[in-house]
Amino acid sequence: MSTPTDNDATTALVEMVKQLLQEKEDSRKLLSAFGRGEISSEQIVAQLASQYQTGIGGAVRALAEHDRGAAKQLGERLRDRLDSFLMELGANATPPPAKPSRDARTDGFKDRDDDVLMREYVMLKALTKSDEPIRSASIFGAVKALFDGVSDETITAHLVRLHKAEIVGKERKGRYHGIARSQAHLAGLKAEIEARGLKLPTA
Repeated sequence: MSTPTDNDATTALVEMVKQLLQEKEDSRKLLSAFGRGEISSEQIVAQLASQYQTGIGGAVRALAEHDRGAAKQLGERLRDRLDSFLMELGANATPPPAKPSRDARTDGFKDRDDDVLMREYVMLKALTKSDEPIRSASIFGAVKALFDGVSDETITAHLVRLHKAEIVGKERKGRYHGIARSQAHLAGLKAEIEARGLKLPTA
């Protein structure tokens, strides 16, 4: 079995650097797409984590084949920097301002049916009563108690739209919760319903 020469190791490291540079460019493209709203936060986190695993993570593993001590030192240095960054982020970060939603302004409701507005109002009212996430079944119950003939599928689709629009949050399957934008959206719904001369639905 042949032993790798210094030249072979150097060539391998050069190829690895090329790969990392390419991934850096890919990261810029991902960040640009995220900034334009083309991909979600979950998608960019998954993509960047994958790049890290195959890029920097691959570099540490490759170094370990030549010098395990150096690889351990590199891994610890990377971990220390990441820990420091996360601590600084937690200490100094301020919540980003809520992005103005078209639906959070009365003008965004003009073309929507009365029934849809009323149903959405009931959903958000239920979701903003508590800081704790609630089961979708509870939301179904709140809606069906006030509106006859609304199917589970219709309510589910409505919840999915609200979640995709970042108006409500979702903890895990079947559980939703109110967020900062929920209150602004609820206020917009209330203003539009009252402007139409309709009575606000109450449980």
